[in-house]
Amino acid sequence: MNGTRYHLILSIAFSLLLAQPTYAADYTYDPLNRLISVQYAAGQNIH
Repeated sequence: MNGTRYHLILSIAFSLLLAQPTYAADYTYDPLNRLISVQYAAGQNIH
């Protein structure tokens, strides 16, 4: 029982560490398919 509980806790801990936050973003490309700007949902723009 203790080994099973240990593995469960360890699995949950690794899952939380590996979880990546997701951010909504719109990407704009030029005619040559190069990234020219990124607009994030929070309103931040990167050119």
